[in-house]
This record gives sequence, C-alpha cells and structure tokens, in this order.
Amino acid sequence: MPNHGFATKRDPQTLDGCGSPGTNGASKSPRSDYLEPPRYPNPSAYGIAADYFERAIEGAQAWRVRARAIPPKLTIKLRVASWITALVIYCWAITEVDGNWLALPGLIWFAIPALTESVIATIEKSHDKKLKASVFDPEYNPNPEGWLAYARDCAKVDGLLATVFVARTGYRYHTRSWCSSMSSPRELPRYKAEAQGYTPCSHCGFRLTFPKLLPPPFGNGDPAPK
Repeated sequence: MPNHGFATKRDPQTLDGCGSPGTNGASKSPRSDYLEPPRYPNPSAYGIAADYFERAIEGAQAWRVRARAIPPKLTIKLRVASWITALVIYCWAITEVDGNWLALPGLIWFAIPALTESVIATIEKSHDKKLKASVFDPEYNPNPEGWLAYARDCAKVDGLLATVFVARTGYRYHTRSWCSSMSSPRELPRYKAEAQGYTPCSHCGFRLTFPKLLPPPFGNGDPAPK
C-alpha cells in the first residue's frame, strides 16, 4: 500500500489476529496534517476535453433517436407479413402433408417470423455499427483510450480521498466505523491515514474504486438520462 513518501514503522506485536487495533497506536507523521490532498488529473494531459463525459451523455441521448436502417413502420409491416405468410403456409401444410410430417407445419409457423426477425436484426446491427463509427464516435467519443486512462487515474484519487476510520490505538484503518468494535473512531481521508502509518483492515479497510464508464453505446456505464 503506498504511503506517499512517508516512512512508517510498525510493531507486529500490536496487531491481533483479526486486524483490530492493538495496544500501541500508529506513529503519526508530523507532516501528515500539512499534506495537500491529491488532485484530479488534467484532462488535457490525456488528450480529452474537460466536458468529455457530458458530450458522451449528449451522444447517448442522440443515439436513442438515431435513424434506423429500416423505418419503424416498415418493420411492423414486415413482421405482420411474416406472420400472415407463416399462417397461410401452415394452413396449406396441415392439409397436404401425411402423418410422417405432421411437425412440419408447426416448424414453418415459427421459422418464418423468426427468420424475419433475424434478418431485421442483422441489417440494423450492421447499420448501427457503420453509423457509430462514422458519425457518433468522431463527434461524441473521439478518444476512448484517453478517457479510460483519465477515468482510471480519477478513480485512484477518489480512493485516496475516501473517508476512513481509525481507532485511538492500533494502526489499521477501516471503511466501516463499527468494524472491530471500535469506540468513537476518528475520521480522516485515506491518504492521510496512510501517511500516518495506518494500513487497511483485513476485513473492511480496502475498498476498490472503479473508473467512471461512458454510457452506451460508447461504454458499459449507466444509461444516459432521458
């Protein structure tokens, strides 16, 4: 666990088996109160604009109303036509086939609409892929690698600024105030706790922070608000 350049000394005998505080407190660095909080990186260093995420939200909202390869009304007509065609063929088949082929009409009944849906989905998927690559990505997500690197570094800062709890004795920090039956724990940012020599509790002390993901179709984040 990084300590931001501050050397720490710990006595292994002060730690009990479950990671709760022992008898000796962590030696507080005299410089820890004067530490500047970690700062979020500059987006321009990653080749992205400051409003990159907001632009992706706008793009995701525009994506919802994008033009379709097959107009919606025509799609409905094709689906209705496929079911009517399947019904006509089904009615003809049940009067023409012999006993060995009785399952064929039912297969036709389901196969024709399913094939129609598959063709529509394939056409729309191909159209969306081309539209995203030629219009939406250049306009709303021109540098996905830069955004991902920026989001990862921002997540690291989020983790360092997160509030943790420390007891009056011991050298563990916790993300839950009730862990290890602490009494009146002290709150401080994680970067200060680490600078003072505290290490994460084996039960709750370390919590992962994840990068902020772009909304679909640009990423796997939460959908953009309507």
